[in-house]
Amino acid sequence: MAYGNNARSETLLANSDLSTKQGFFLKAVSGTPRHAELASTGDRVVGVLQDKPAALGRAATVQVEGIAKVVAAGTVTAGSPVMSDSTGRAANATGSNFVAGVCEQGTVAAGEIAVVRLQL
Repeated sequence: MAYGNNARSETLLANSDLSTKQGFFLKAVSGTPRHAELASTGDRVVGVLQDKPAALGRAATVQVEGIAKVVAAGTVTAGSPVMSDSTGRAANATGSNFVAGVCEQGTVAAGEIAVVRLQL
């Protein structure tokens, strides 16, 4: 399924090597300039990593608006609210955890790509 997208991205600095985490949810880390690291369960997500910064302090392109491709933690149901799991992957939202968006195209297994309309 094809999606139109008015994506908007920002550049943050990687707080570690994120070279294998393209498509994962990130959270902001306090400091100047702003850094980002993998989000965990319940974290306030700032966006989805769009590139592969390979070291601390490298520029990280983070999608903050639009429809994003996010690595799934397992089954993610289309039409359901989505949050980050403990490793920054998309999961169906539970409880009062921060909702990062709504799943547009679901998944059935870990590692598949969920299509998420970001609502940050």
